[in-house]
Amino acid sequence: MVEVFQNIPASRNESERRSATGMLIEQHAFMLYLAAYEEDVANMRGSVVAPRAGAFVPSDQEGSIRYPMWCFWRWFADKAGCETWGQLAEKADFNKTDSPDGAEGEQVVRNWANAKPKPGEWSAANCKMISWKRLRQALAELEGVSDPWSDFQLEIQWGYGLARILQEHAARCLPILSELTSPEFPLHRFYEGRIEACKQNECRRIPPAPMHGS
Repeated sequence: MVEVFQNIPASRNESERRSATGMLIEQHAFMLYLAAYEEDVANMRGSVVAPRAGAFVPSDQEGSIRYPMWCFWRWFADKAGCETWGQLAEKADFNKTDSPDGAEGEQVVRNWANAKPKPGEWSAANCKMISWKRLRQALAELEGVSDPWSDFQLEIQWGYGLARILQEHAARCLPILSELTSPEFPLHRFYEGRIEACKQNECRRIPPAPMHGS
């Protein structure tokens, strides 16, 4: 990460540089937390598949930054056997009642997938994200059962929880990180790269959390 610190623009004043440095430290600490999570759940036993936190980290695709909610909805659609937003909207019965703007089902999903904080906001509180209640209703519609504890529904809810946590992180740190990316240090190195590096370094020096039944 030393080279990233060195790339903080010299035009920033001292206060701005301290703020950028603080965000980089916070981002690294959070990636260490996610790495530890992935190490722990990799040893879980049971029928429910614990999602990887790395599946929902921000990504850079064709010059456009995708926030964690976009990553969640692509993952959700794949888990539901859908290739398009429209297919997912139809299967889950997303409709105009889910949008204050009267958007159709496919656009409702697009709106949720493209949720991101407004410029200048440092919180995901105002992002347009699906509620837990509506998500559970959609999962019941998709699976044809109302059991929120089924393996499928638990996995999706678990993934949504991770994505919401990461969405808040991204609201705080992504504006700074996006300024510091370069061809030599692209966005994915701040996330997937740091998670894997933490697994190979810091996590190796921390004993695993005790698992129930072990």
